[in-house]
Amino acid sequence: MKRLTYLLLSIALLFPLCAHAASPEKAVLNVFTYKADGTLLGESYGFLLDDAQTGVAAYSLFNDAVRAEVIDAKGKKWQVSRILGANSTYDLVKFRLESKSGGEALTLTTTPAASGSSLSMYNYNNGKKSEPILVSITNTADFDDYKYYDITALNDSKNFGCPLIDKAGKVVGIVQKNVGKDAKSACAIDARFVSKLAIGSLGSINTDLQKIQIPKALPADEKDALTFIYMMNTQNTSAARTALNDFIEAFPQNAEGYVNRANFFVRQGDYAAAESDYNKAISMGDNGRSTIKADGVHHAFGKVIYENALSGKPYSGWSLQKAYDEEAAAYAINPQPLYLQQQGQCLYAMKDYNGAAQKYREVNTTDFASPETFYAEALCRSQAGADSLEVLALMDSAVAHMQKPYVRAEAPYLYARAIQEIGVGKKREAVKDLNDYEKTVGATNLNARFYELRYSVERETRMYQQALDDIRTAQSKSSGEEYYLYRLEESSLLLQVGQFDEAIISAEDYLKNNPDDALCCKILGIAYGEKGKKAQAKQYLQRAQAGGQDVEALLQKYK
Repeated sequence: MKRLTYLLLSIALLFPLCAHAASPEKAVLNVFTYKADGTLLGESYGFLLDDAQTGVAAYSLFNDAVRAEVIDAKGKKWQVSRILGANSTYDLVKFRLESKSGGEALTLTTTPAASGSSLSMYNYNNGKKSEPILVSITNTADFDDYKYYDITALNDSKNFGCPLIDKAGKVVGIVQKNVGKDAKSACAIDARFVSKLAIGSLGSINTDLQKIQIPKALPADEKDALTFIYMMNTQNTSAARTALNDFIEAFPQNAEGYVNRANFFVRQGDYAAAESDYNKAISMGDNGRSTIKADGVHHAFGKVIYENALSGKPYSGWSLQKAYDEEAAAYAINPQPLYLQQQGQCLYAMKDYNGAAQKYREVNTTDFASPETFYAEALCRSQAGADSLEVLALMDSAVAHMQKPYVRAEAPYLYARAIQEIGVGKKREAVKDLNDYEKTVGATNLNARFYELRYSVERETRMYQQALDDIRTAQSKSSGEEYYLYRLEESSLLLQVGQFDEAIISAEDYLKNNPDDALCCKILGIAYGEKGKKAQAKQYLQRAQAGGQDVEALLQKYK
């Protein structure tokens, strides 16, 4: 009894009666966190801070949690609605409750405690409070700009997360697990660090925050909040929806909030909600508060409609014509070449090739011109039936807007021009473009068909050694029937350039797997004939003749 009287007297000395003094035990919370399947992840203590809607607890308790709830000093349950900040190093998390609880809030100290200080620790279990426990600081250690305290409280989970209160009623420290081997006594983190817990612009990619699946509060600054939105992972649809709604609630005059949410709705397939948000953003016009202007909203909406119209399952009312109209509206507000380019894409998709070509022509008279836009105009002109040389001139302009060394994204323009050059008879120029294409893409990324194409052009332009190299490369990248067809091409080329011995070796290898191929027999007949081996020539030419080849003149020549 004397011991209890002494304990109560000590508490009274630590916390003198005051008409306005808070009751620390009423600020303590039981905190429960849950896994995705609804099972309990962990439980411990925390406490209320500031406005009695903000709570503090151990980060380790919230790691991997998808939901959390607290029970206050009155036994009432509250859901955790937002995470306000987290730090795994200091093992602290700050959160907001769904609404203000009836508990009393604590305030943080502004000065660290000294070794030997006596503090009071409170905890309770589901509304059943315990008497305050006197705790002493046995040692202090510096950690960054803060302190870690060794304390006399037991290293027991029932104490972790409990606030340590000084005689002024301020929170000095927060009890944490002492991870030292066989540690009997707990430790505490400097409570002042709690004030540093906040979510900044990069909060959505913060590793500590990502490990907590509960929705995060947005940064208070509008620009920081936008950055947070742009960088967040929208695969967590619930968290993404919450953040987007929070932004609109916090910054209702910023049209970009509605555009971002509309884009989210599109990804979710909720096109009606998306259209409503786009229209809301458009109706706001250029109010001076928005980071996206009316023309930008029309353009964003137009692009979404365009992609949806091409998807094969367009949303009712979303057509290529509507996409074009949105881009035209954007251009009417702000005549940017980008909007003309998108109009061209819409017209091309509607098969209005002349109209599309005209839009790209307008783009290509501006500084916005690029290899892509010149190639697009060339493609439109080609589809509209323009002269081949006119189309080639546009492809020349596309390549002229490229700088060496070419980058892989530009390689298709080289290949397209090569095909166009082949069509108009500029085959040596085509070989040059195909060489540049190979160098840009890399030989290992090209298949046998590419080398077969270049071989055929090189052979026609008497670039025989290059052609021979390419047909052999085609063989190395092929197998089966395709391989032997390339082998036959090699035999034919060797015969053409007078390399009869090599032609014979190649053709006989081919014939082993294709014994009835009359063309191969003809090649062998000619090769043997040119070498003066008339018996072999006759033998193969007769086989060729039996297979339908016209070799009568050759039989007469080598008889």
